[in-house]
Amino acid sequence: MTISEQHVKHGSLMIVGGAEKRRCDSPVFIRFLEFSTSRDPTVLLVDAASRAPGRMVREYRELFMELGARKVLFPRLVDRDDADQSQFMEAVEEADIVYLSGGDQSRLVGVLLGTKGLRRLLHRHRNEGLPVGGSSAGAAALSRFMIAGGRAGLWPKKGRVRLSDGLGFAHELVIDQHFGRRARLGRLLEALAILSEEDVVGIGVDEDTAVAIGPDGRGEVVGRGAAMVLRMERGAYREWCEAEKDEIIGGSCTNLLVLRHGDASVKLRANPPRPAACNDIV
Repeated sequence: MTISEQHVKHGSLMIVGGAEKRRCDSPVFIRFLEFSTSRDPTVLLVDAASRAPGRMVREYRELFMELGARKVLFPRLVDRDDADQSQFMEAVEEADIVYLSGGDQSRLVGVLLGTKGLRRLLHRHRNEGLPVGGSSAGAAALSRFMIAGGRAGLWPKKGRVRLSDGLGFAHELVIDQHFGRRARLGRLLEALAILSEEDVVGIGVDEDTAVAIGPDGRGEVVGRGAAMVLRMERGAYREWCEAEKDEIIGGSCTNLLVLRHGDASVKLRANPPRPAACNDIV
């Protein structure tokens, strides 16, 4: 699977389902650091999603250093002003690879969206090949249309999911995490029904598992769980509009794949970025 030539300069993406084992033999982290063009990369750790930024820094730093990182940067990033300050901007310029840790994706987006720091990260990712990874909330926030919250369940029921703007690293995807353990198929399906006119691909990722998308657009699942990749037909949005609150939404998937460690994904990151905004769609 390849992407169009206009996306060749895009950096890699690592979409981690959360609760990843932070050990030096972790296939998730080993694969992530392989995305860097540097043998001893400088890692930028963004922990703005956490209610207690800095709590996990030592553990992440030790892990990345054991895996061959030269340096792990952790600039202050607790509010929007921090994302415009020189300390963060300098870290963005120095980084060879970026990792967004877990917590609350709305908190993370609230700190970064619309800032100089995020604009520079996006530029480096899209034009200089800067690899970016995210775990749990950090994974959900990578997409343009973000699942900000919702109720668990097998079936897509109207009003169970809440969407908002994400960080915009992946315009073509909508991402959910802790997928199997927290029974999130229903809310991902509702999100895809709402966004079916946008032609996005849904990715649900298990814990301690990742979908690794290389700069050529090829995707691969790594880790101990599985990932689901699916797309809903365009008519699903009409079904969503006509459904009553808490009613099951009808519709069909044009693609559905369940992938395990080593399996390749279907076509991803194949569409040009869309400028349209998405402000609290639901």
